[in-house]
Amino acid sequence: MVGLIDLLNLARDAGLTWYQDGNRLIVRGPRTADELAKQMIARKAEVFATLKLPMPIVAAEVTYDPIPEWAIEAALAAFRHN
Repeated sequence: MVGLIDLLNLARDAGLTWYQDGNRLIVRGPRTADELAKQMIARKAEVFATLKLPMPIVAAEVTYDPIPEWAIEAALAAFRHN
């Protein structure tokens, strides 16, 4: 039997989406992925458990490189000259 994470990755790659609606697992996607959908529904409790896990927050490092004062002065001087 394939592991749950592998099953969910295969399902996602096959174009399936899923969500919990009360006690039902709703799986949508192409008919070509029916077998994967059936496997997910058979493992509904495990899938529900993954839906309750907190999503990791990925922080991107944002750098700000201000324009040096001398570059601003040089640009202004060049603009005034023309």
